[in-house]
Amino acid sequence: MSLNSGLNAKAVKTELDEILDVAYTEPDKRWGFAHADNPILFKIKRIDRAARILAEHMGPGLFEETAEEGEPVEASPRTANKMTVEVKTFAQDLYIPKEFYDDDQHELVQRDVKKLARKARTTQDKYAFDTCYAGGFDTTTTPDGAYLWSNSHTNLNGDTIDNLETGALSPDNLEVLVRKLYEQKDQNGDLGEHGAAALLVPPALMKKALTYTESELEPGTADNDRNYISLRFDGLRVFEQPYVGGTYNDYANADTAYYLVSQEHELTRDIREELNTVMVPWQYDKKRRYVYRAAYREMYYAGTWEGAVASNGTT
Repeated sequence: MSLNSGLNAKAVKTELDEILDVAYTEPDKRWGFAHADNPILFKIKRIDRAARILAEHMGPGLFEETAEEGEPVEASPRTANKMTVEVKTFAQDLYIPKEFYDDDQHELVQRDVKKLARKARTTQDKYAFDTCYAGGFDTTTTPDGAYLWSNSHTNLNGDTIDNLETGALSPDNLEVLVRKLYEQKDQNGDLGEHGAAALLVPPALMKKALTYTESELEPGTADNDRNYISLRFDGLRVFEQPYVGGTYNDYANADTAYYLVSQEHELTRDIREELNTVMVPWQYDKKRRYVYRAAYREMYYAGTWEGAVASNGTT
């Protein structure tokens, strides 16, 4: 096929798309390394519009004892604290000189496309983990107006909710977070009963996190006491992510902070449009270049504070 053919761009796009798709969707084989597509750390949803209007919701409360032929209590769900979150577009153009492609430099082009796919993934990680985790100390707010990690959330029942601690990661301080999560009140002011599902840490804390959660015996003690965390929560998953650590995050306590979430948390990645590509033929560029365009649209937010706790690890 002549490289001047109008079909050439389609042929090139098909070849490069296969390479991009493999590099973009290939799972990370390292145990415990978290990405934005992690269904435990993020509620992954789909959206068909440019923005989502959020509101915190108070569902039915506790049952009440009811006498024979008595009227049962009426459940009165309600919502409040509206907040709008807009979808963001993430895009990048890869320029490929026609002569470069014609002269059998395909391997280099394929390498660049693989890198483009990996950068799409790491960009998602960067924004998702900063918004829903590290940014929760000083940037990301929930619909009640407080930072995601705060001592002064207010539920719809009027109670003050504290989901922020300061203790450095240790067996005792991790137990504090586990207990705080389990005893956390819901929007009604009742027991939320949120069990610990996942612990997220920066790389600097991964060794400690695994030691504290997986050791059969209590770490750092002379006695042979059983480890409370591993005994009671043997299903607790531990993940690390560099984008919540100090190397890539400008939060002052990034390397000491850690996060604990339940299955019911609302830290969300909302996808409007999956990663898509288009190849623009060289004839449309004044410098005679193909343009391989890739873009996706999504957003990240904390729908509520409920079901999640964190510590900045400063004391």
